[in-house]
Amino acid sequence: MNWQSYSIANYDDCMDIVRSVIPTYIAPEEVKDFIRFLENIERWSCRYGVVVVEQQVVACDGLAVEGIAATLCWGLVRADWHSRGVGTFMLRERLNWAQANP
Repeated sequence: MNWQSYSIANYDDCMDIVRSVIPTYIAPEEVKDFIRFLENIERWSCRYGVVVVEQQVVACDGLAVEGIAATLCWGLVRADWHSRGVGTFMLRERLNWAQANP
C-alpha cells in the first residue's frame, strides 16, 4: 500500500471510488462538490493523493494545512476495500506528513 500525489490521470479512479460509496457514505448531491474539488484542485491548499495497492487506486484523500490547523479533505476508500486497513493507512500518512511539515 502506498500513497501517491494526485494527478489528473487519477480523476476517473477517484470518481469510481466516490460512486462506490453512494449512498452509504456520500449523498448523491455531494458528488458535484467532489467533482468541483477535483477539477479545481490547484486552487485548494490541500495535499491530495491516492492510495495504490497492486497497481490499483483503492482510495483518495487529502490534508489541508493552514497555520497550526489541519483539515482532512475528501478521504474516500473504494467500497470493496473497506475493513482492510486502508483508512487507517490514509490517516496515519496524513498525520505523519502534517507532523513532518509544520
